[in-house]
Amino acid sequence: MLNIKELELSDLEANDVRDEYIYYESDSSDYRFQIAEDEAFYLGSQLTSAQKEYLNSVGQPAEANNKIRPAVEQVLSNIAGAKPEWDIEPLGVMDGGLAKVYNQLVDKIWRDSDGDVQFRKGCKDFLVKGIAYMYVYPDYQGDGGLGGIRVKNIKPESVFVDPNSTLPDFSDATSIIISDLHTKESLKISFPEFAKEIDEAEEDFYRNEISSGNYNKDQVYTAGDIGNDSQPKCRKFIRFSKISVPKALLTESISGKHKVYDKEEYKEIAKDKRYQKLLDEGAVTEDIIYETLVRETCVIGDTIYYDEVHPINEYPIIPACNEHTGTPYSASDVRHAKSPQRMLNRTEALIIAHTNATTNFKLVVEDGAIDPGELQKWNIPNAVIRANPGALREGKIKEFAPPAVSSQLFSEKQRYEIDIEQVFGAYKYMQGMASESPGTVGEAQIVEEAVSRKQNWKVLPIYDMLTRAGKIAV
Repeated sequence: MLNIKELELSDLEANDVRDEYIYYESDSSDYRFQIAEDEAFYLGSQLTSAQKEYLNSVGQPAEANNKIRPAVEQVLSNIAGAKPEWDIEPLGVMDGGLAKVYNQLVDKIWRDSDGDVQFRKGCKDFLVKGIAYMYVYPDYQGDGGLGGIRVKNIKPESVFVDPNSTLPDFSDATSIIISDLHTKESLKISFPEFAKEIDEAEEDFYRNEISSGNYNKDQVYTAGDIGNDSQPKCRKFIRFSKISVPKALLTESISGKHKVYDKEEYKEIAKDKRYQKLLDEGAVTEDIIYETLVRETCVIGDTIYYDEVHPINEYPIIPACNEHTGTPYSASDVRHAKSPQRMLNRTEALIIAHTNATTNFKLVVEDGAIDPGELQKWNIPNAVIRANPGALREGKIKEFAPPAVSSQLFSEKQRYEIDIEQVFGAYKYMQGMASESPGTVGEAQIVEEAVSRKQNWKVLPIYDMLTRAGKIAV
C-alpha cells in the first residue's frame, strides 16, 4: 500500500510576498527604465534634458524627427490587423462533436474578453516594449455573477518575474507576481466582502511605470508622467508559484493500462479487498508520482485574501518575448532603432542650424560706415540702404556667410532612415511613399517577400502565447 503524504503548502505571509516583490522590482528597475525610454522614443520624446539644453545653447533646434512611430505602425498594420481565433481539432473519429462544443466555448471566451483588442495591445507591447503578456483568469463577477474565464493583456510594467528564469516562457521561474496600484474604491468593487480590510490597508503611491524624463515640446504624457492625486490607494499582489502534488499511479501488469488517482480517490480504492488481492497477485502495480500545479496567492496591503491551488500545470500569465536574451528582460525592435534615431536627430539639427546660419548671415560694420537705422533694412527685399561715402569701396562693410553644407550630411541622414526601416522591415514605399518605390515590379516583389518572411517570423512568439493561453483556458 502506498503512503501518500498530505499536500502541505509552505507557509506564506503577506510580508513574504511583498519582500519577494521588492527583490524582483529592484532587480528589474534598469530594465523597466529602458521600457519607459523605448515607449518615449515611440511617442516622439527622444531628447534628454541635457541634449535639449546643449542644442539650445548652440542655436540648434531641440526637436526630433520621429521615424520610429511610422515604422512601428506599419508593422502593426501587418501583424495586428488579423483577427486570430482558437480552433480545436478532433483527434479521433468520434471527437468531432466534442471539438465543436469546445470551439464554441473558446469562441465565447475570446468574444467576452474582447480578444481582438487584447491581441492588438499585446502586439504593440511586443514591438515597443519587447514583451507582451496574456493573462488567463476567472472572472467571478462575469456573466451576471455566474462567473467565467477571461483573457486579457497585462502591461509589462506590472509583471515581476524571478530574475533567475532562463526559458522564454518563464516556466522555470520560482514565481511570477502581478502587482499594480489601485484606488481603494475600485478594489472594494472587485472585493466587496473585504471592504473593511481594504480601508485599513497600508496606502501606497508608487506607480509601476517610470518616466523616461525625455523632452518633447508637444507634451506627450505616459503613465509614468502622471502625478498622484488625493485618492487613497494601495497595492495588490497576485503571486503564482508551482507546487508538486503527490498522486498514485496504478498500472495493470498485463495490458499496461494505467490511471492516476489523487489521495482521496486512492484511499477509497485501497479499502476494496478485491484491489488488495490484485495487488498481492501482481496483477496491478502502484507507484507514487508527482503532478505540478499552480498556486495562486492574492495579497492586498498586509492581508492574504485567498491562497488556492489551480488544476493547471503552467503559469496563467503567458509571455511573448520579442528578443529573448536568456533572462526575463527581453529587448524590443524600438530599442535597436534608438541608436540610428539619435544619429538622425543630430544630423537634422546640424542641417537646420546650417540653413539658419546661411539665411541669417553675419554683417561686420566699421564704426561710422553706415547709420545704425539703415542696418535694420539689410534683410528687407528691394530696400534702398544708404551708406557713408566710400564705405563699401574701402571694405568697411563686410558680409560673412558660412560655406555650403556638405552633401555628405544628407547622405548620412538617408542612411540613418534606412537603418531604422531595416530594423522593422518597414520601408518608405510600404508606408505609402510612391517616390521611394523600387524601379521594377520584380524588385518590389523581392523586397516584399523578404519583409513578409521577417515579419511572419517575428510574430511567431505572439501566436505561441495565444496557443498556450487557449490550452490553459480550456
